[in-house]
Amino acid sequence: MDDLPPLLRLPVELRLKIYKYLLIGEPREAIVAQDRLVAAPAYYEYEKLNSPDDAPDAASAPPRVLTMRNADSSLARRRTVYKIRADRFRARCIDATYCCTNRPALHVALLRTCRQVYREAVALLYAAYTFDFDAHVEACAPFVADLGPAARCAIRRVRVVKRALPYDKDFDRYEWAAMCACLAASLRLRQLLLGVVAGKPRRGWEGVQAFAPTDFALLARLDEMQWVNDVAAITGLQRLDVRACVEHCPQPESSAMDFFINFSASVEDGFAQYMTGRCWSTALDSLVRLAFFGSFPDVYLERKKEQSGVLWLGSLASHTLSTAPPPRLTPHHQVSDLPDPTPKPDEYTIAIHASATNFFDLLQIRGKYQHQPPFPWISGSEFAGQVIAAPTTGNPKFAVGDRVFGAGQGGYATRVCVREVQLRAVPRGWSYEDAAGLYVTAPTSYAGLVTRAGIKAGDWVLVHAAAGGVGLAAVQIAKAFGATVVATAGTRHKLDVARKFGADHLVDYKDKNWPEVVKKLTPKGRGVDIVYDPVGLIAQSMKCTAWNGRLLVIGFAAGDIEKMATNRILLKNVSVVGLHWGVYAINEPETVPKVWDGIFKLIDEGKFKGSCYSDKKYEGLEQVGPALKALGARDTWGKVVVSVPQQEISKSKI
Repeated sequence: MDDLPPLLRLPVELRLKIYKYLLIGEPREAIVAQDRLVAAPAYYEYEKLNSPDDAPDAASAPPRVLTMRNADSSLARRRTVYKIRADRFRARCIDATYCCTNRPALHVALLRTCRQVYREAVALLYAAYTFDFDAHVEACAPFVADLGPAARCAIRRVRVVKRALPYDKDFDRYEWAAMCACLAASLRLRQLLLGVVAGKPRRGWEGVQAFAPTDFALLARLDEMQWVNDVAAITGLQRLDVRACVEHCPQPESSAMDFFINFSASVEDGFAQYMTGRCWSTALDSLVRLAFFGSFPDVYLERKKEQSGVLWLGSLASHTLSTAPPPRLTPHHQVSDLPDPTPKPDEYTIAIHASATNFFDLLQIRGKYQHQPPFPWISGSEFAGQVIAAPTTGNPKFAVGDRVFGAGQGGYATRVCVREVQLRAVPRGWSYEDAAGLYVTAPTSYAGLVTRAGIKAGDWVLVHAAAGGVGLAAVQIAKAFGATVVATAGTRHKLDVARKFGADHLVDYKDKNWPEVVKKLTPKGRGVDIVYDPVGLIAQSMKCTAWNGRLLVIGFAAGDIEKMATNRILLKNVSVVGLHWGVYAINEPETVPKVWDGIFKLIDEGKFKGSCYSDKKYEGLEQVGPALKALGARDTWGKVVVSVPQQEISKSKI
């Protein structure tokens, strides 16, 4: 005891008060020494000691902030030196370092007393302050590099500001990505204060169409919005605060400025909600795991097997993170019994006989889909089954016992409750398996080709991913209208499937010269009239599109949102149009019955048939995982459907 420095002879509670007084700069407190020795605990709850929620005057206490900025490297020779852009108009860099500009009265010499004092005090110091880098994100990585391991682990709060998007250059993006990677890899952040520069024109944001949270799910795929994904990659955050740093900007005179104004109006609303959801999904990823292995590589799963929490087929219906102990993750997903769902007065209860799989089911389970239901939820959408209970209000169209197909949240179950607008009668002679895959694919392809592209007899139609669910539907609809169909796929087997459903010409899109191959197939090499693209091949398809061609953007199965040279649109006099069938019921409801009438007419004429994947049968909800695995691996064609046997049961299952 006599060998210890005088400071370490004091009780730990007294030492902590001294640290707090010297390092945090709070008002002087009465420090009372005890006349007896107190054993220092091996671990002291610094977070609890410094939690603002525990302070009686937390609401009125000013935040403790250290402002970190770029500075001349000659001011601090012992700090890491880095290079920053000197100006934005010519390629010139200067040596810089970081510094703390608000210079609080901190007695940091205390940290050099001894190792034990350093370990005790550094946690108190770095956990108490918010490190504000503002837009000086270049200073973050060198600052963190100069810290010791104990200091890095203690930092809890950081504030950064994203510069205005129209003035964002390549080097700004690289510096932002490096900063986010540093925060993710080196620190254990609990809270990130994200400032986003928002432009406000003289007229304000009145009348500006702000983006919704669902819009950002697509916008985040743009190169200009990669910084959003960089932020979302910071794991462990318990809180993300998004604030707009409003600056005046000129009236928009370009599409880039229009986008910036729309984005600016959304920062504290749609964007903040989207980012909160992204970070919540990232946080869940460390606690929650899919119950089936179909959507993750085996190597990933081997590392994650022992982590706690399981998300059974995308829902928390059977296990709640906050209360129930997590089950052990086994190599196969488990089916859990739940009470039958209770319908609302305007809902039907359907006994599901077949559930169809979709790529958006995988995205939703992973938390990456633009429409994420609130927890707890059951995944799955498309289904076919039998009405076992009708609505108690109005005049129901379907009676108990009718065979129906439709879509609604919770399709991977034995029971589901949906409204009448979500149902259609199963066509005469169709099986439940064929009908289960009809609700999404058929209207998507029909509305795209007929409503948006105006298909007519004699047209040449290029259908990408022609062996997929929407692809086979497009092939059949195009043939029914008298068009010549050129189908693309990635394997010989899939091309053969497309031919069986009516495709006239087959092209392997793995051939780098496939646009030239397609063009040579058309009369006099003029190109195709319509391109049906659920993959993301619009730019390449432009090379084989005819004068006055129509290119349909159906989806992005390849995963990337592509860019294209708009001068090609002008030179070929073509139209590039999108289709979002899911919102027709909201924005253009009068078109929905016309589309379905056209589909049922083709079915009655024998020109449209089901495209249920038949190479392998999936029966029982236990096979949902393998079915989604096969779908995600792109080893299938058509619609992958899981049969759901209906015995005398009184429980819904996921």
